[in-house]
Amino acid sequence: MGEQITFAIAAIGTVGFGIGVVFFRDALRAAVSLIGTLISVALLFVVLMAPFAAVVQVIVYAGAIVVMFLFVIAYLGERGGLDTPDRLDR
Repeated sequence: MGEQITFAIAAIGTVGFGIGVVFFRDALRAAVSLIGTLISVALLFVVLMAPFAAVVQVIVYAGAIVVMFLFVIAYLGERGGLDTPDRLDR
C-alpha cells in the first residue's frame, strides 16, 4: 500500500513538474522545474527497485546537466529584445 501511494505521489510530481518545464516563461524557473522532474523520476526508480538507475538519474542528470543549464542561464542573464521595430509585424 505504501509503495502505491509513493508511486502515485512521484507520478503526479513528475507530470506536474514536467508541465512546469513546458509552460514557465522564465528559463530559470523552467530549469528548477526540470530538477523537480528528474528527482521525481528518480523516486519512481526507487519504488520500482532500481536504485542504481535512481542514483545515476540524480548524479548525472539533476547534478551535472541541469547545473550546467543553470550556469548558462545565470551567465547569459535576461536579454532584452531588439530596439529596432520588427519589419514583419504589420
